[in-house]
Amino acid sequence: MKTLVFIYEYLYIYDSIRAKCKEYNTILIVDHDVTNLEEAQKVFNEVIVVEDIFDKNEMLRIMSQIVSNHDVFRVITSYEGAMNIAGYLRSKFNIDGLNEEQTMLVRDKYLMKKRVEACGVKVPKCNIISSREDMNNFVNEFGFPLIIKPISSCGTISTYKCESIVELDRNLEKMINENGYPFLSEEYILGSEFHCDSIVVDGKVEYVSIGKYMNNCLDSMNNMNLGVGSISIPISCHENGMLNDMKKVNEIAIKSLGVQRGICHAEYFVTPFGEIYFSELAARIGGGNLIAPTIEKVHGINVFDYLLDIELGQYSLKVNECNNFVGSITFPNVQGKIKKISEVDEFKDIEGLVHVEISYKVGDELEGMNWSGASSGLIVIEDKNYHNLFMKLLKARNSFEIEVE
Repeated sequence: MKTLVFIYEYLYIYDSIRAKCKEYNTILIVDHDVTNLEEAQKVFNEVIVVEDIFDKNEMLRIMSQIVSNHDVFRVITSYEGAMNIAGYLRSKFNIDGLNEEQTMLVRDKYLMKKRVEACGVKVPKCNIISSREDMNNFVNEFGFPLIIKPISSCGTISTYKCESIVELDRNLEKMINENGYPFLSEEYILGSEFHCDSIVVDGKVEYVSIGKYMNNCLDSMNNMNLGVGSISIPISCHENGMLNDMKKVNEIAIKSLGVQRGICHAEYFVTPFGEIYFSELAARIGGGNLIAPTIEKVHGINVFDYLLDIELGQYSLKVNECNNFVGSITFPNVQGKIKKISEVDEFKDIEGLVHVEISYKVGDELEGMNWSGASSGLIVIEDKNYHNLFMKLLKARNSFEIEVE
């Protein structure tokens, strides 16, 4: 029996693993501080707990033991933070998939942008910042506003917009305390933020879903009242000139970065003048359980199933298109012990309701929002009209109640 090695997988892919991997031996490698160990042990044939999944020596030792006892077919992860270690292990043990060098291109945001730019796609002007002198030189050349962010990260973590030298000084201190040098500085692009979620097989984009963030991710991080929301756009609208152009740009970006198979999540900014700028690409499912349900409702595609089908060589594209816009928005995540929280039934009468989930209950402790994926739940709604849907989502979020001690 062939073995699939998973690294630090999210709960929302577990159902697909149960359904798709019955003919395989499945092993999950997780950190020692994993919170869902009991659930993982119900899904995987073996769960190996390590001190640190990012420790190459430890992971090499564990993988050597696995390879000596099992016929390893794939190393799989949908967690962006584990992409590098997965690529490293594939290279070390000659396992098919993104190798260490290829993984760098979809994790290092500077290398990524330069590679895509070299293929004729617009990207924000950017540079590696290794000192205050580098930062000053970037400001002198490009001015404000600007963005500073880690070279490799996800979820808008430690990403700051700076509109003045005062803001830059304040955010530089945070950046250095959180990540140190080097980091990335880039030009701020004024515009709306879109995402393309693509099925890639043998280096070719077989299908792409286009969505628009209700607010740019960084704005949502900086204003907890906004929430993180996304609306998937039905295929009937894709012939729109700009969206069609975005699909072409997306294909160029994926090809330039050498992605051969899997699900890709790429983000683009569209300026008020219609210019399309590549922001970044992740070679994994995007938005976790925020975007996936909207894609499934609009296109009939379960991205978790498709990820595994592609990896296991049993891919077959079947779509079921819907003409409605489908959106989702997160509920607030605050810090403290919950003393009051809305219940699912409070949203049941919303017209077009697809799904609602509330992740916590009275008495639970919340750590507060510190990345774009943090929330206390979410709601999914559909509507034939984009503006109507936008307003429904906002109203649902604003009606959500949570009180903490």
